[in-house]
Amino acid sequence: MPRKFPFFFQLDGMDCGPSCLKMIAEFYGKTIELQLLRDYSYFVKDGVSLLGISQVANKLNTTSNKQYTVECSNGSNGWTKVCDGKLSCASLINDCLNQGGCATICNKQMTYVPQTSTF
Repeated sequence: MPRKFPFFFQLDGMDCGPSCLKMIAEFYGKTIELQLLRDYSYFVKDGVSLLGISQVANKLNTTSNKQYTVECSNGSNGWTKVCDGKLSCASLINDCLNQGGCATICNKQMTYVPQTSTF
C-alpha cells in the first residue's frame, strides 16, 4: 500500500515554503518543527526566498529516485512538470502558488488549494 503524503495547513499566505518543506520531510520520515524550518529558511514577513527553501532542502537531505508530476492549475496559464523528491518538487509547488495557482502532486494524492480571502 502506498504511503500517504502528509498535509499541514500553512499559517498564512507567506508560510507556503516552510509548510511544503514540512510535508516533504514528514513524507520521508523526518519530523521537524515548522518554526525550525522557518528559521533555517530565513523566514521574514514576506515569506521565504527560493534560495532559503533550497538551503533547507539540502540540509534535510531528502533524496529519492522516484519522480512525481506537479500540475499547476491556473486558468489558461496552467502547466505540468516532472520533479524528484528533493528540492525540485517544493520549488515547483512554490512557483505554482506564487502564480496564484492550485498545485497537485500526482502519484501521492496530495492537493493543496490556497485559501481565498473574502471581505
